[in-house]
Amino acid sequence: MTLNEFVELKGWDRPKAAEFFEISTGALHWYLLGARYPRPEIAARIRKKTKGAVTANDFLDEYEQKQTPRK
Repeated sequence: MTLNEFVELKGWDRPKAAEFFEISTGALHWYLLGARYPRPEIAARIRKKTKGAVTANDFLDEYEQKQTPRK
């Protein structure tokens, strides 16, 4: 499950989600856009707080899906 999906499932706005994950709303914004990815300690916190629903692998999968094959 992506972080976006988790936040939407909970029905949270960005400030509520940022508070839950103990991160800034700015950091959450970039994570939700997929423009930046959390440091290992933040990814671990997200995994713990979502009870494993969102993991570091989910961020990696999202990153890989955005890449275009090189010719």
